[in-house]
Amino acid sequence: RAGSRRDRDRDFRRQLSIDTRPFRPASEGNPSDDPDPLPAHRQALGERLYPRVQAMQPAFASKITGMLLELSPAQLLLLLASEDSLRARVDEAMELIIAHGRENGADSILDLGLLDSSEKVQENRKRHGSSRSVVDMDLDDTDDGDDNAPLFYQPGKRGFYTPRPGKNTEARLNCFRNIGRILGLCLLQNELCPITLNRHVIKVLLGRKVNWHDFAFFDPVMYESLRQLILASQSSDADAVFSAMDLAFAIDLCKEEGGGQVELIPNGVNIPVTPQNVYEYVRKYAEHRMLVVAEQPLHAMRKGLLDVLPK
Repeated sequence: RAGSRRDRDRDFRRQLSIDTRPFRPASEGNPSDDPDPLPAHRQALGERLYPRVQAMQPAFASKITGMLLELSPAQLLLLLASEDSLRARVDEAMELIIAHGRENGADSILDLGLLDSSEKVQENRKRHGSSRSVVDMDLDDTDDGDDNAPLFYQPGKRGFYTPRPGKNTEARLNCFRNIGRILGLCLLQNELCPITLNRHVIKVLLGRKVNWHDFAFFDPVMYESLRQLILASQSSDADAVFSAMDLAFAIDLCKEEGGGQVELIPNGVNIPVTPQNVYEYVRKYAEHRMLVVAEQPLHAMRKGLLDVLPK
């Protein structure tokens, strides 16, 4: 079992490789014509990733998407859930492509059309003050002891906010309680709320039950991915599909949600997701990201609201 856990941990940290083949979206031809087509679930993930990668690096969208598809399913789910994580991986892939082009001479760089894009990557490096990848820098950030991260972030649709836990210090939680009081005053005086909150946040403030469908308003991209996972569990080859995906009851969180790998159930990293338990996985996934991650800030906001509007 210890060996299995080490294997899964290593899989979660899988790195990008320049040797992977470019991704071919369905809009550019029938993927089934490929002599070695991708598994259906990988092709589906690629179709979701490709337009987002194309918006960041249009000249190399196919190559970078192909590189990303070699990551573990857990890492791919994180990229679909977090724009910052995806951008960091795209920047990392661009650095690998540029380094590969330099090693193979200027002609190789010209053939790949890398010269136009290399300046942008160099600007990113200068902005971060180092030639290391953005991913490396995020992992190496030192802890200064402060809890000054923004109080809210936008997990899905722009303009809709969810509490960001940070380090859950007393001062930070007091800020959330004060925000709850401001919301209470808005309701008391019939004023417009100065911030648009995600649906599950409003439900928590009102004391209503949060359910799976609220996740569609929290992170619509990930909601659709999990919905497709449920549909896959009902197919005739469900066991083979889930075996190939190699998902476990553990997820990688983006930095806004605390970062790192967390287990959805005890020993979850060693418990595979199967067609039989996929409903539990989806429920635990949505519950963790919406409620568990921000449990203390949500509780503080509700407490502040009730300071102004008692039950």
